[in-house]
Amino acid sequence: MSEIKINPDRMCEIATMALHKLQEIDRDMAQRFFQEEIEMDEEETKYMGVDRIRQATEIEWDIDQESYGNEVDLPNEVEIPWDILDDDIDCYLTDKFGFCVCSFNVEEDEL
Repeated sequence: MSEIKINPDRMCEIATMALHKLQEIDRDMAQRFFQEEIEMDEEETKYMGVDRIRQATEIEWDIDQESYGNEVDLPNEVEIPWDILDDDIDCYLTDKFGFCVCSFNVEEDEL
């Protein structure tokens, strides 16, 4: 088996080209996925949550009372987009509001 030699000056260029190609493939896959989702029948769409709402409720925020006291007004309930996985809801809330979450419940209701 022969050894492949790559000029170190071109490694960054090759890596960048590979990254762009992967992003192009990812965009294409996402477009196909969303097109398939649009073509679903009504029952499947209902199952996917279009006629339902998902919320994080009873949210307990991790707030340092000494630093913030009662100055922070954070919600007790937040609607959660369907593309957020259950395991990622805490990260979603933290990213959205800038504070960590100690606990919360997830509820689904019909619209």
